[in-house]
Amino acid sequence: MRSKLLTIFVLPILVSLSCNLPAQTTQAAPPIYGIPTNNPATTMIPSSPDIAASPTITLTLAPTSTSTASPSPTPNVPTALFLMNANCRAKPDKSSEALMSFLKGESAEIAGRNNEMDDTWWYVKMPGSKYKCWASTFTTQVIGDYDDIPTIPPPY
Repeated sequence: MRSKLLTIFVLPILVSLSCNLPAQTTQAAPPIYGIPTNNPATTMIPSSPDIAASPTITLTLAPTSTSTASPSPTPNVPTALFLMNANCRAKPDKSSEALMSFLKGESAEIAGRNNEMDDTWWYVKMPGSKYKCWASTFTTQVIGDYDDIPTIPPPY
């Protein structure tokens, strides 16, 4: 009877203790290619030498050019940088014949200015040519020393 009592009391204790034994657990997988994760993996990933050695990727960007500007002239030479598309004329007069046009962003070396008090025209060198034409100062920004620009007296 004593063994029955012992079996009745001891057996449930042993059964309850066996439920608290540690169960087989899965370990979180190591991060792949060095990327840490906050979510542990649910399956085991076998360790492999290929996974441990992650490749190094180097990106090289090729330079691109979107500018339509002409090559910059030598320093200390006054240059007209065109702020908008503009005509370059035979004379410093809005009604004069247009010899060529400059696009916004292009530039031309300034060879002179008109003889008026307000200096409203630049006498610029036509790119790729020995000729010159007149461009309105309102369409340009001067780069370089303004004081070195000679005055061109009439007649034009």
